[in-house]
Amino acid sequence: MKTKFKLIAGLGNPSDKYEQTYHNAGSLFVKYLTEKEGEATRFKTSSSKLFQYSKSGEMIFLLTEVFMNESGKAIKDAIEYFNLKPEEVLICHDDSDITIGDYKITFEQSSAGHKGIDSIITTLNTNKFWRLRLGIRPAEEKVRQKAEAFVLKKISKVGLDQLKSAFEKAAQEISPLAES
Repeated sequence: MKTKFKLIAGLGNPSDKYEQTYHNAGSLFVKYLTEKEGEATRFKTSSSKLFQYSKSGEMIFLLTEVFMNESGKAIKDAIEYFNLKPEEVLICHDDSDITIGDYKITFEQSSAGHKGIDSIITTLNTNKFWRLRLGIRPAEEKVRQKAEAFVLKKISKVGLDQLKSAFEKAAQEISPLAES
């Protein structure tokens, strides 16, 4: 089977201040994967300082080191650094249109207003890349809040459990897509 993607990138905001926020769901997913692979402590900072990466076999795991709205420059730098095509990349990120605990894997779609994805599409001048859209919308929400109202809030214990459940399912689903 031909590899569909070679790099799994988690979007988020840098610094401890944002570590456990909903906006960092993509970074948390990549950390979850690397812990499963035993690679958690082996992240190296790129010479550009725009991203950190870890390798497990042929797979590259990446954490952006820029703010969400600047994700494009980190992803472009990584694609150039590793000599990849955009379609060989899976971008993992939060999605406020999807209920927490759910996810969607998509290819070649618009940003739907996600500023990090907007930045990547603009910088790469293409939307031909994979996305793992991790739901963060509160399930109990009676009146739909704007994403800005909750994306930078700390993830609750219940929310973290729901995300981890989605991480487990998503990891199983993407595994065959990443095999060479």
